[in-house]
Amino acid sequence: METDLIPLTQEQEEREKRVLSEDPGDKILSGIIPVLPTPFNEEGSLDLESLNRLVDHALTWGAHGIAIHGVASEVEKLTPEEYEKIADQVAQRIAGRLPLVMGVSGTDPGTAVRFSTHARRLGAVAVFAKAPPPSRPEMAEQEAVDYYISIAEAADLPVVVQNFALAAGGSGVLALESMVRVMEADARIQYVKEETPPPAGNGKITQIRNALGERVSILSGFGGVTLVDDLRRGATGNMPGSVLVRPLIRIYDLYRQGREEEADELHGRILPLIVFRARWGSAMVTKTILKDLGILKTSAVRPPAGGTLDEQALQELRRFEKVLTGQL
Repeated sequence: METDLIPLTQEQEEREKRVLSEDPGDKILSGIIPVLPTPFNEEGSLDLESLNRLVDHALTWGAHGIAIHGVASEVEKLTPEEYEKIADQVAQRIAGRLPLVMGVSGTDPGTAVRFSTHARRLGAVAVFAKAPPPSRPEMAEQEAVDYYISIAEAADLPVVVQNFALAAGGSGVLALESMVRVMEADARIQYVKEETPPPAGNGKITQIRNALGERVSILSGFGGVTLVDDLRRGATGNMPGSVLVRPLIRIYDLYRQGREEEADELHGRILPLIVFRARWGSAMVTKTILKDLGILKTSAVRPPAGGTLDEQALQELRRFEKVLTGQL
């Protein structure tokens, strides 16, 4: 673990030192906002000790915010009580040093309202949610509108519509026409986290930008797999999982400085690990890396695991860790 092929620039080092003392204030959501995983013990219970170490580690990344309770957090496997316990502890640990963005997705509006109210009480700067499955196909659009209005009213915060599904055709993705209706339903619904699976998701950021213009700010996801292209299409940032955050921040900074070729080059160097995470299961890979770093006690993922690492995959992952030491 001695080779660092992507050393931090002085600019990055200075920004990482400065970020802890910055006041989040009224910053809009932009930049790189990693979604933290939920640590579990081997038997599947919450590991709150590891959660504290994870938050402390995340505060050193120089990120533009921290997000919890997203898909990368295995949020759908948590009870409401676990959800609130984690949110309480993370908010207390961050103590206002970075903007906190909270996922509030629920299988029904009542659950989403409960989580949104909790997010407001904890001082979150924004909430994000993906749409639940509709009761009937013909009701999908109206139910989505009602769902996001209820979240906006309960949170009274900026709302991020997360356009996400595990596979093409899955629930959680809004058609463009439906998204326009949702965004126009309440002024607090201001952002989209665009993660529509291909092929429908190909070029979707451009489509959203053309349809809604400056009415919406767009964040991308999928671990930053197409980050530079997303920025070129009008995305204002990315909400990835909790690995490769430092190089993703540098890519974002390089692009914003007009140094696109350097951004492309750095992105190409970390892309193999981004693809590896997607191939083998992002939660499992993320937690394995964080365990190897001594941050998480275990790499346990609650069933269904969504990916397992065999011996050869572990060897490949350790090779990535060696090459990217200091960047994970």
